[in-house]
Amino acid sequence: MLWRLAPMVVLVLLLTVACAKAVPDETANLVIKDLSSELARLQDASVGARTEKLNAVCTKHGVDVKAFARYVADHPDVEEKLLNEMLATLKADLAGVEASMDKELKAVQEAAAAELEKSAKAADETQREVEVAAARELGEAKKAFEEQRNALLKELAELQQVP
Repeated sequence: MLWRLAPMVVLVLLLTVACAKAVPDETANLVIKDLSSELARLQDASVGARTEKLNAVCTKHGVDVKAFARYVADHPDVEEKLLNEMLATLKADLAGVEASMDKELKAVQEAAAAELEKSAKAADETQREVEVAAARELGEAKKAFEEQRNALLKELAELQQVP
């Protein structure tokens, strides 16, 4: 996509070349840098949209578009500079997105770990409750068994005493 934008902007600049004041290299470099940033983030890749961005950037820096077009015509390396700046902008944007995604991923992982820990604590509590209930029921069952056994032994003893 980058290779499509830069040549068309350069072509638009070349088509508008006319007699105009020379643009200083420092100013031209600022225009190239801002223009590359704008073009790299441009959603609408039409010639009209690119031309609007060019006009806006030139106006921002107080540069006549025709003068900038003359600068482009006189400096064949502008297209390469523009592409390199666009690539640098896209790389910086990508790094920002990656950092943001890493931050979001870390937050999700931390939330999942907290939820897992919470679930583990709830499971441990439930297990303790089940163990306590089982021990209580076992104790009650043992007590009931002992009571029945004692009652049966008492009856057996009474039966053995009957002549």
